[in-house]
Amino acid sequence: MPHLLPPDPAALSSITAFQGLPPKVLAWLLQAGELRQYNDGEPIVLAGAPADRLLAVVRGGAHTLLPGGPGGRSFRLNAGDVGGLLPYSRLQAFPAQGVAVDDTILYELERTHFPMLEQVSPELVQSLVGVMNDRIRDEARTVERDYKLLRLLPP
Repeated sequence: MPHLLPPDPAALSSITAFQGLPPKVLAWLLQAGELRQYNDGEPIVLAGAPADRLLAVVRGGAHTLLPGGPGGRSFRLNAGDVGGLLPYSRLQAFPAQGVAVDDTILYELERTHFPMLEQVSPELVQSLVGVMNDRIRDEARTVERDYKLLRLLPP
């Protein structure tokens, strides 16, 4: 089970998307979200579970083995990265189980706080949508590359 940690303003400074935000936005993020500690190998999200929160890696990382594709594809979040459900995402359920890599601390913000997040910091929401768009583009390129490689194999 993850351990709830006390709010720590310094923890948010390691998250790339949060860097340069005004102090009042960081204070709101600390008040609205939670810091949780996961042990190495401990599940962070379960396959098929509702996608209900943004995840930002303060320390450690998260690894997810995605279903399908040749040999399976994996996705990793490292310290400073943001993942999970992002504002304006249509993700309804987590597609695969994600586990902690090493001793991991995550900042987690429940989906219910997204409307207020947009009022508190539209700039952060815009940045998070950019992260989501970059991920979609990267995934599309990966799928296209895998398809082309498969076509090179003899029938």
